[in-house]
Amino acid sequence: MVLLIGTPFFVFFGSLSDRIGRKPIIMAGCLIAALSFFPLFKALAHYTNPMLEATTQKSPIVVIANPNECSFQLNPVARRSSLRPAILPRRCRRPV
Repeated sequence: MVLLIGTPFFVFFGSLSDRIGRKPIIMAGCLIAALSFFPLFKALAHYTNPMLEATTQKSPIVVIANPNECSFQLNPVARRSSLRPAILPRRCRRPV
């Protein structure tokens, strides 16, 4: 069913990309995705599991840490040493 609905869009956007190029079509698709993902997932949570949505609004997750005792260092390319891992977490103490 979805393939029947989507096939005309493949043909339309294929012909459009032949006229104006691929890059504007891809960039427009990325922009539409970036603007629509958060509202669509919020709607998905609202309509599929409203109890979970209500619970997350009543009890939000809050992380409290002393920045002097807890840090997170990210080194994605690990340039300093090949033996060190890319992510170097330090242990955090719970606040008293």
